[in-house]
Amino acid sequence: MIPMSRYALMGGTVATAVGIGFFMQSGPSREAYYAPEGSVQVASVSPAGYQPEPAQDQAPGLSDPQEVVEAAPPGRPLSDALDENATSIDASASEPMQMAAIEAAPEAPAAATAPALTEVMAACDPVMEARVEPAAMVTISLTSCQPDQRVTMHHNGMMVQAMTDSDGKLEMLMPALSEQALYIAEFPNREGAVAQADVTSLPEYERVVLQWRGDAALSLSAQEFGAAWGGEGHIRADAPGSVENAVTGAGGFLTKAGDFTLENSLRAEVYTFPRNVQRAEGGVEFTIDAEVTAVNCDKEIGAQSLQLGDGGKLTVRELVLPVPDCSGIGDYIVLKNMAEDLKVALN
Repeated sequence: MIPMSRYALMGGTVATAVGIGFFMQSGPSREAYYAPEGSVQVASVSPAGYQPEPAQDQAPGLSDPQEVVEAAPPGRPLSDALDENATSIDASASEPMQMAAIEAAPEAPAAATAPALTEVMAACDPVMEARVEPAAMVTISLTSCQPDQRVTMHHNGMMVQAMTDSDGKLEMLMPALSEQALYIAEFPNREGAVAQADVTSLPEYERVVLQWRGDAALSLSAQEFGAAWGGEGHIRADAPGSVENAVTGAGGFLTKAGDFTLENSLRAEVYTFPRNVQRAEGGVEFTIDAEVTAVNCDKEIGAQSLQLGDGGKLTVRELVLPVPDCSGIGDYIVLKNMAEDLKVALN
């Protein structure tokens, strides 16, 4: 169990964790991760308009917690502070992608090869396709003339990043957060592509997304029907469950979105749970772990959760978390209330 000195440290250091309950636990063992009686639950004490300075390779401060009654439109919903290279994109149904204007060069006489050049440029326009998979997941396939380039994928509030291969191609698995799912791929030069998929199975599933930037050492955890920590029914990165379980109503599963090996990239973990669950009454309890590491210690990290509920309602919660100093390496901050626990009744 954690010494009281650690609790006191957390009470003074993590006071800007916005509306999130949490506690510290030392070492890699987390059997008793629930807070004992009298443990610290800290609410926001941040002054209005507080915007902490960004730390190196970490996500800066985000806004106060908020709930979005309707699903967020596609585009760039994350705070610009979370994406240090952020620029605005307008993605509406009629104009799904607004590209930046290219500064015109002085006019020159048309060359004899102009038609051929136009054909080459058209052939190099990025092309993207979306294929619906089981459990309301979507495979994105992108083809471009930009090899080894970082691509930012936008979808209904999500932003993750991955790299094209040496042929300019990219394939990645994304969750659907709306039945008419629109995906936007953006290259660093502001070129991009759009794909849409009709995900008719989405109302059959609950979904929680945790997203952040860089090596923040965050992870999403779901304990189904009272599962013990580390036991059967505890869904996490090293025990992700399976799509087959979700399709048959046996339980949920966890997937990763984005390239977790890409330096300082936007990345996410996604938990999916079937509404028509074939289990006794119970629920799913969510926690988010933030491990104190040599990379994030004594810095601020930011994160955002997106939770898809009944009727396509998307609830957004944002977090700014100052991590304790490097004497706490190996400890964990366990965040509660970043996602609403699910209550399940057998049909």
